[in-house]
Amino acid sequence: MSRCSIRSISRVLLVLAPLAMPLVACDTVKAPGAAKPDPLPSAAYPQIVAAEGLSGFIAYDAPKVSATKPMEVTVPVRALTDNQDVNIQYRFSFFDQNGVPLNENPDWRYLKLPSRNQRFLSGFAREQSAVDWRLEIRPAK
Repeated sequence: MSRCSIRSISRVLLVLAPLAMPLVACDTVKAPGAAKPDPLPSAAYPQIVAAEGLSGFIAYDAPKVSATKPMEVTVPVRALTDNQDVNIQYRFSFFDQNGVPLNENPDWRYLKLPSRNQRFLSGFAREQSAVDWRLEIRPAK
């Protein structure tokens, strides 16, 4: 074999060796896959979330939060579409002073947003201890 061929084979083996390592090293422990930490801290998470590409079709105005207990929130929302209604589902989550959700798995509500018209999304906490909230909006399913 020529020196050039030996170098070519050596290079191929060097490239393929790391790929073959998982085949040789078996997971005898069968450990569960570890999750990685979220790089977005919860304090930076948006309070109003438009999911599944909906952000290009709706806009919201300043939320109104009641000063009384339990907390009540109203968010003005408007469809940005021309001559087409936007069907959405929304839900409010409320949190205590430690950031713990007070209403686990809240129900989704349905609303039709008429083209270029404002509607008001409202939610209220059932617990007096609610100090924070989040609104999720998604296309109606």
